[in-house]
Amino acid sequence: MPPPPPPPICFPFTSKKGRRLSWSNSEMSRASYAPEGAVRQPSHWSGSSVASKAPSLAFTLDSERYDEVPSIIPQVQKSPDGKPKLVRGNTMTGTKKSTASSKWGYGWGIGKKDKMKEAELEREKSLPSQPESMTNLPLYQPPIRRDSKTVRSNDTKVSHRSQQSQQTYRSNSSRSTAPKPRPPLLPQDSSSTLVGSAFERKITDNDPPFEKRDTTQPLEDLRKLMVKENLDFYVVPSEDAHGSEYVAHSDKRRSLSPGDFAGTAGQAIITKTNAYLITDARYWAQAREQTDHNWEIVQAGARGQPRDWIEWLEDRVQTSRIGIDARMVAHEKAALLNSRINSKDSKLVFPPQNLVDLAWKDKPPKSLEPLYVHGIEYTGRDATYKIAKIRDWIKQYPPAVSSFHKGPPKPTDLHVGTLITSLPCVAYVLNLRGSDVPYNPLFHAYLFIGLESTIVFVDSSKVTRDVPDYLEKMNVQRRDYTELWTFLRKREWGEGKVSFYRHIGFSRAYIRDGVAYVRWLAWLESKLAEGYDITEYEAEFHGPRYEPTSATGPNGALPHYTPKKGTARLIERDTPYVNDSGGQYFDGTCDTTRTLHFGRPSPEQCDAYTRVLQGHIAIDSAIFPEGTSGHQLDVLARKALWKDGMNYAHGTGHGFGSFLTVHEGPHGFSSNIPLDPGHVITNEPVSVNIEGKWGMRIESALAVRRVKTRGEIGGDVWLGFERLTCVPIQTKMVKESMLTKEEKQWLKEHNQRCLEKLTPYIKDDKRAMKWLKREADRGIGIVAGPGGMSIDWD
Repeated sequence: MPPPPPPPICFPFTSKKGRRLSWSNSEMSRASYAPEGAVRQPSHWSGSSVASKAPSLAFTLDSERYDEVPSIIPQVQKSPDGKPKLVRGNTMTGTKKSTASSKWGYGWGIGKKDKMKEAELEREKSLPSQPESMTNLPLYQPPIRRDSKTVRSNDTKVSHRSQQSQQTYRSNSSRSTAPKPRPPLLPQDSSSTLVGSAFERKITDNDPPFEKRDTTQPLEDLRKLMVKENLDFYVVPSEDAHGSEYVAHSDKRRSLSPGDFAGTAGQAIITKTNAYLITDARYWAQAREQTDHNWEIVQAGARGQPRDWIEWLEDRVQTSRIGIDARMVAHEKAALLNSRINSKDSKLVFPPQNLVDLAWKDKPPKSLEPLYVHGIEYTGRDATYKIAKIRDWIKQYPPAVSSFHKGPPKPTDLHVGTLITSLPCVAYVLNLRGSDVPYNPLFHAYLFIGLESTIVFVDSSKVTRDVPDYLEKMNVQRRDYTELWTFLRKREWGEGKVSFYRHIGFSRAYIRDGVAYVRWLAWLESKLAEGYDITEYEAEFHGPRYEPTSATGPNGALPHYTPKKGTARLIERDTPYVNDSGGQYFDGTCDTTRTLHFGRPSPEQCDAYTRVLQGHIAIDSAIFPEGTSGHQLDVLARKALWKDGMNYAHGTGHGFGSFLTVHEGPHGFSSNIPLDPGHVITNEPVSVNIEGKWGMRIESALAVRRVKTRGEIGGDVWLGFERLTCVPIQTKMVKESMLTKEEKQWLKEHNQRCLEKLTPYIKDDKRAMKWLKREADRGIGIVAGPGGMSIDWD
């Protein structure tokens, strides 16, 4: 049974001083409370903290008992004339001590009992003072919050325990004249709720302060090589030789030129005198922040700017030689660029070696991590079946003859095989996985499938354990990775392209991910409610899918922002907080984004969030016939935003893999490829404040499925979406008056569905269970109270 609600207009107040997730420096706390093996690491960043080592990848439960109800309920006090009298509750500073248990208050969280706090302070006073000569580890200087802004105080050298001279301890008098001293933070208060991987990162992550790297020398070295090859332009794509969006450390060639720009899309183009970085709207702000003075940012797709790097080159070349590594550009793009610049007496040139590799003095070595077999219980089909289906597709592929050709095709016109270069496709077909690319279980390889033979080109040192026998049983030959080029020169290959789409076991993966996400959200909100100041970096829900987004304030306006330990902002209470994360599971790759507000949202934020939610619901509820592409549905996500003159300059969603990569195509809401049953795709409309002060996004994963309609015109051709994501959507920022009856029902049903599906897995986690049930049962938005007050449903 929860505690009784506060009187209608008696609202609690909290101290503006935030607590931090850090350790006390006293000998007592180090000796008595520090877990074995936990050592505070000196750091350049004052916000670093130490956590107790979690025994497993799961949040531990709070020590609080949520099922204990105070035996004495506070009585309503009345004035002499019999009318109720408003009396400050015991959650406020400087109040009379209640006769009831002080454990239950009306604050933003349940803290320690007062007697526990007093006992801790008495123990602290009884300890001998530490000599000034002793060397202390650096302590975090707690921020002081004033008017929703955080100011770090350097005036006094105190930890979260204030100096005795600045305190007034509770005495026998009924009132105190100063705020209560903050109790020491014990391990079970915060750090024991961190997941194991988060603890390891916090103590081992060597994250130096961000500094723009001077690229003058690397550019000079690259230009010297350009002179030798007689090049006027040199293009450095972000992709690797397999066209991957996410690449291995040894393939991050673009990082040698534009310095520390970490965006996953963008081309660097170097000329004899200038350097340009061409990227889309997702990375404009990030590119300006992370590149040095040598670079000019080209905003591809902006008004008056080229659509892409090909169009940019087309407008600038004249009697020019444009160099690029032939492995890094698709044949279609190379042919398109050549066709556009030939009239300008210009051409593409393919140097025999990558110029960046030649200039890269400390290039990381290639990964040699071993391959492993991905079990049939996760893949659904064995590799032999998949190879047979591809061979059927090769046989059905039309001959390469012109439309006016008469007579049967020649043997040289028939397709006899296909070369698969995409790393996710190679891994999917062979049911193999590796560890060559961070956050993606992929390995570098090419796969040739012919009508009579199958060959995988992979580094032999990675093929260990049971993989050789596994390949031999399927009659898959194995050659070294570099032998592909000899194979191609002999023309032992067939042209073609193949893509596969998977919807196997995703529901199980998203239930598992939903459990972890809800436990993390419950932990984060509880700590913020207790007054702790937590940074974006500390709040990361870190899954091995890719680098997560944990963003507050203006960082929330950056689509692919990743916090760093030394530069992460404290999570703000007056702007939305965006978290985009998910896990890699054997039965699916997860991608979920939720936006939350930990304070009182502004009307502008509520308007924007409601429009984003309406677009999210519109996509989720869409019914469409076969042959419909994601691009044709994209307008549904933007319609509500357009009503208020809002928009976003990137796609609404993308395909993703099954224990593969988080971005997979070719389908998506920016693609003209028709959506088919079994496709999986994300639904993630966005809104960003005009001044870039905050951003918000709601992202869920969907699977395309067949649906029954009343009319069934055209037969069984109608498609819709099945929602895979099982994480509640916060309703605090939603304006109920802007929603239709159907949208209100959708929101309530989604949160109730999350409660029903996740309860069996978290019923023993009282904190997570309480949070989940509250989110499922709470009303929509913030209700207007008497005198213009706003009352949250909480």
